[in-house]
Amino acid sequence: MVSAHCRRREVEYARKRGLSCRRACALVQVARSSLRYESRLAKKDAPVRARMCELAAQYPRYGYRRIRIFLGRDGHKMGPDRAHRLWRQAGLQVPRRRPRRRVAASRPRPLPPTGPNHVWAYDFVFDTSATASRSSASRSSTTGRGRRWPSTLRAAFAPKESSRCSGGS
Repeated sequence: MVSAHCRRREVEYARKRGLSCRRACALVQVARSSLRYESRLAKKDAPVRARMCELAAQYPRYGYRRIRIFLGRDGHKMGPDRAHRLWRQAGLQVPRRRPRRRVAASRPRPLPPTGPNHVWAYDFVFDTSATASRSSASRSSTTGRGRRWPSTLRAAFAPKESSRCSGGS
């Protein structure tokens, strides 16, 4: 369904292209008497739309519902449908809310290593050996906090002391 305003514009376009008024109106199926019609609504809504634009610029997070309340306080009483129609005609829109950036200061920073074996990591959960046997291990943590290696794996990878390196006789 095409509005009367759009049909009048189509008649104007046809007239610019060289058609007579009668022929253009017959082509678009518009009564010739409706060509001279001027809506009183545009004159009535002009100050309200101007004030609505001012309020929307002043309060960018407010939508047409809250702006309608402000307009009512200014003396422009209207229903929600008219407020929505004027809001759309003015091309107003509430901007999308951007996600807040989280402050990094609230997260604790990891402590620097204080000695040997203070910071260690383990970055695989399972592995396949050359003989195609599959081995798995639990997850590990950095900085020595959290879960650690299972005791069987810790014992398997613990450094072995030999008699040559012990420094004894």
